[in-house]
Amino acid sequence: ELDAHTDINTREFIKASRLVSSITGMNVQANKAIVGANAFAHSSGIHQDGVLKKRDTYEIIDPAEVGVGASQIVLTARSGHAALKHRLEELGYVYEGDELDRIYTAFLDVAD
Repeated sequence: ELDAHTDINTREFIKASRLVSSITGMNVQANKAIVGANAFAHSSGIHQDGVLKKRDTYEIIDPAEVGVGASQIVLTARSGHAALKHRLEELGYVYEGDELDRIYTAFLDVAD
């Protein structure tokens, strides 16, 4: 660490980025680090699994520190069992083993 202090309020990064974008008429790329719409969105299976196990593996900054409510696990055809299981649990459903495998197979049929 540099042991330096600034009065920068990092929680305003997103708001500031959007303000600059609206004034200049230049859109922020969705994949732009920290301020892009997808900066804290995770859609790849191995990536999602890593985030679910240890968030700071893929997120060096807490989304709340830059004005983003939370990161997102986005279910896609590239998502793995862990992401689907996580989402189901968020919705109040708990599935394991063969039952989860069947649901995952059906999920892939509609996700692809």
